[in-house]
Amino acid sequence: MKKSRIEHVKKYSMLSLVEDLGFTLVYESFNYYHLEEHDSLKIRVNINRFYWYSKGFGGDTITLCQTLGLEKNSEFHSFIYTILYLEMRMYKNPHHEFKKIKRQERKLYLPRKDINNKKVYYYLYERGINLNIIDYFIDYEYLYQEAVHHNLVFVSYKGSHPVFISKRGSVINNRYMREQAGNDYNHCFYISHNSSLLIVTESIIDMMSLMTLTNNFKKYDYLSLNSVSHYRALFYHLEYQPIERVLLRLDNDQAGRWAVHTIVDILNKNYPYIKIDVAYPYRHKDWNDYLVYGIKQKENDIIIF
Repeated sequence: MKKSRIEHVKKYSMLSLVEDLGFTLVYESFNYYHLEEHDSLKIRVNINRFYWYSKGFGGDTITLCQTLGLEKNSEFHSFIYTILYLEMRMYKNPHHEFKKIKRQERKLYLPRKDINNKKVYYYLYERGINLNIIDYFIDYEYLYQEAVHHNLVFVSYKGSHPVFISKRGSVINNRYMREQAGNDYNHCFYISHNSSLLIVTESIIDMMSLMTLTNNFKKYDYLSLNSVSHYRALFYHLEYQPIERVLLRLDNDQAGRWAVHTIVDILNKNYPYIKIDVAYPYRHKDWNDYLVYGIKQKENDIIIF
């Protein structure tokens, strides 16, 4: 197959392609869209490229066509079939038209509280979180137990108003996690102690793990991205918080390292006055794994940042 044919189909708009394949576009900003079906798959419009943060890879229109196409039709395993499909779509849609679907503004509703927080304490204690940290989250209404399903409900605020809610199942081996419709992903989950030091984690459990591992957790501000695809939340907070040093504590995997590389590059270019500190959990995927392993092995459980 001629290289010119391959280069030609790469120019087909990813936004058009996504709708051709039956997926739903969600507008984020002038240059960014994601998919309703896969919210960590981000499309950057101005360069016609995508990156799937939760899976740690990205690429051009051909790669996206094969990746999403395989969810609909096994024939997309064939490179030639993929090229022919793209050529057909470009012929039928020469102007690369698509529907601009902007996420509707939704009011954020707090799930109903349970009469106690017993399952919250049990779950987090089993994950190695210090009881003082759990008390702190509950006392300041960052956390409570949901009435219906007994999930853990994490709440972050802008002033006194809830702007971000994340739910996690209270059963240890259950990976249930859900974010509330109407969340502010510029804000994500942020806890301020009016510090110039900001710790950035991938999950709230990792945040609580690092609070457990340090000898003075109120020395820092904290931001949980809840997905590396939300890394731009960091730069939102840098505009409003007097941060002098950012401590990146993301997961020790491909997606986490990619996000760290991206964040460091942006910080160096746009925030040269901010000091950067990068660390990964040694021999573990995330900081909670690191914490739990240390407790089981009775190793020193204090990290001096």
